[in-house]
Amino acid sequence: MSLLDAIKECEKDSEKNKNENIDQLNKLHYFDLISKNEFDIKSKPLSVLIDALYTYNYLCLDTNDLVAEILWLIGEDKKEFLKYFAVIVNDENCTFNTFMLREDLNCIIKNEFKKYLKK
Repeated sequence: MSLLDAIKECEKDSEKNKNENIDQLNKLHYFDLISKNEFDIKSKPLSVLIDALYTYNYLCLDTNDLVAEILWLIGEDKKEFLKYFAVIVNDENCTFNTFMLREDLNCIIKNEFKKYLKK
């Protein structure tokens, strides 16, 4: 059961709990769209997708499609790519470079990227 499902169950308990829960949920980016499964990943810019990743993570929802889209957008722009990945130069005879996630990334972003890239 996702956190979203658990919250919906808790909201049935009382009006007071419902209002407290809704106040907390309204602080999450794009909660209404995500909870109704109306958040369109393909039409959003990178900054919006990154904000939505926190909500997906908080609600324990599947992030695979979202992270795939984020990585796709990051890969299209070298400057953006270098915000998330560090280049490891092996040696001057090597024909390609290796990349790793930057150490200074937010832990949620880093963990979601790692989870996706391990597949």
